[in-house]
Amino acid sequence: MNCRPNKSPGLRPGLCAPPTELEPVTLCFVFTEDALHAAVGSPEVMHGQRAHVLRLIDDNGAIVQVLPHGVYQNPELGGGFTVFGFGDKGGPVGFSNVVFGPSTYYHDQSDTEIMLRGFDHLCELALSLEESRELIEKTLESS
Repeated sequence: MNCRPNKSPGLRPGLCAPPTELEPVTLCFVFTEDALHAAVGSPEVMHGQRAHVLRLIDDNGAIVQVLPHGVYQNPELGGGFTVFGFGDKGGPVGFSNVVFGPSTYYHDQSDTEIMLRGFDHLCELALSLEESRELIEKTLESS
């Protein structure tokens, strides 16, 4: 947890106290096959990134799916987004990243529901969990 107590004057000390018990977290990702094969950094860096994704699946129970090349009706073609859910602690917050300029955050329920429906649609279009893992392993072995 990257949380520092707020030392600003006029605010309560310890405003960001660490939790006494951590709740389980589920990480769900859908990324494109293009991202799996992208040449970002050196070949060693990409090899390490693919291995890291497999460790997230194996060690942390992350749900990872790959959206294959040529899928039609991709609602996020050319962009990406993240939705953070907080369980019963608050409503979800969405984040839409852009290449240039400021990224946009969404907290209105109507906005985050649209983002979550888009994510559900991506999950339907993507390879199954098993197929995705096999593709990541195959790509890792060939790198």
